[in-house]
Amino acid sequence: MAIYDLAVTLLSDDEFSAQKRVIDALRLRGAVSPATARPFDDFNVATDSAWNRLVIQGRVREGLPGHFYLFERPPSNKQRIIKMLVFYVIILLIPIVLILLNGKGH
Repeated sequence: MAIYDLAVTLLSDDEFSAQKRVIDALRLRGAVSPATARPFDDFNVATDSAWNRLVIQGRVREGLPGHFYLFERPPSNKQRIIKMLVFYVIILLIPIVLILLNGKGH
């Protein structure tokens, strides 16, 4: 079983790397909206499982026929609020921890 798990992990890493290459190629060419969609040949990527998976997931979309772009959803309000709360909690905790550590030194 350990060899099977290792093989699945390696394949997953390869798939992730392949998807990252496709995403980077689209970003590099500026294909990030329907208005900036580029022909497939401009990306210098293969139509392999990584490309197909990104298309199925909806992360790569077709604008004009044969022109593709990277679709990235903006963060939801909930995600933004959570990030903001975490930031402020950390900002508040740093002085408290410093005061507590300074008080133990005396």
